[in-house]
Amino acid sequence: MSVAIQNAPKYLTGSEVTDENKQHKKPKNIISGVGYGGYALVKGIFDGVTGLVTEPYKGAKKKGVKGAAVGVGRGLMGLVAKPVGGTVGLVGCTV
Repeated sequence: MSVAIQNAPKYLTGSEVTDENKQHKKPKNIISGVGYGGYALVKGIFDGVTGLVTEPYKGAKKKGVKGAAVGVGRGLMGLVAKPVGGTVGLVGCTV
């Protein structure tokens, strides 16, 4: 369930979801769980912040000004949703 919630921001913002992104490492102990979860949190924050620039750029490249406007919306949604997904990943991997 935590994996589904962790991947939800990628679906909501229209980011590319590949089989590689769907894979979830199963921690074997508390140390690896905190490590995987910490990585998920940092990646979520990083993707959320960088999405403010990359999503409008991708949209503008595909559909011009209208695509850039849609990209701004996706970037703002990702700014909130992706760190939340990373937090869920931290909790899920640690537990």
